[in-house]
Amino acid sequence: MTDICGVYEMPIKIMAVETGIDKDMVVKVLKRFEKDKKVFYENGWVAIKNFVKHQALNPKVEKGIELGLSKAPRSIIDRLSSSIDRLSHSNSNSNSNSNSNINANTPEQSSDGRIPLLIDLFKEVNPSYKKWFGNKTQRLACQRLLDVHGLDRLQKIILMLPKTNVTDFMPVITTPIQLEDKFAQLATALQKLKNNQPIIL
Repeated sequence: MTDICGVYEMPIKIMAVETGIDKDMVVKVLKRFEKDKKVFYENGWVAIKNFVKHQALNPKVEKGIELGLSKAPRSIIDRLSSSIDRLSHSNSNSNSNSNSNINANTPEQSSDGRIPLLIDLFKEVNPSYKKWFGNKTQRLACQRLLDVHGLDRLQKIILMLPKTNVTDFMPVITTPIQLEDKFAQLATALQKLKNNQPIIL
């Protein structure tokens, strides 16, 4: 059975047993779905492309989606990121169950599917990263970072952190809040490291 995010672990052998369909036929069906860009299958994980888009969003559902995405491999999340990004823009004002008295910038109301993707990038930097999926302060920092810098730019920067964190004159950054607070300091230190060559972050 699928998670609320449309991603789940299911080896082909189990699919064949559960459906009564031959393994070779299961592989053919999955390839056909993948060709039609409806389903992706990779290393025992299935992802239904637009599953999240059809969920009735509310804070509990969003939290469930984020939790489900946090369990999925990075490669699957990357393949789904375009549909998750579209979800954040297309559904941000369409939730009929939303409470108009709640600030739209709170993590509970945010439908920005990029937040769990950004948090997941920190797994090489801080082993406690999973706690941030439910941490309002870290999630708000993620949202502000995404609004200012975008996911692609932040991904490049976060992937550098394991090296910069052990370099003498670089700021140590292990959380989204620290990245937000020390972003300018990191950019300056990187610029010095490159002998004043302009660095595009």
